[in-house]
Amino acid sequence: MSPEASEVRRWLEKADHDRRIAALAIEQTPPITDVAAFHAQQAVEKLLKAYLVYKYQEFEKIHEVLAKATRMF
Repeated sequence: MSPEASEVRRWLEKADHDRRIAALAIEQTPPITDVAAFHAQQAVEKLLKAYLVYKYQEFEKIHEVLAKATRMF
C-alpha cells in the first residue's frame, strides 16, 4: 500500500470513529445533540481531508484556535 493510500485509510478510519460517536450520542435518551453535531462535523472534515490526500492536494494540519477567536471579536 502506498503512503498516500495508508494516509487516506487513516483519515477514513478517524472519520468513521467520529460518525460512530455521533450515532451513539443521538441514540441517548434524551439525544445529546451538541456532541452529535460536533462529531458529525469532525467526520465530514476528516472525509474531506481523505479526499484531498487521495487527490494529492496539500493542506495544513493545524488548529489555530487563537487566530479563529481573534477574528470573532
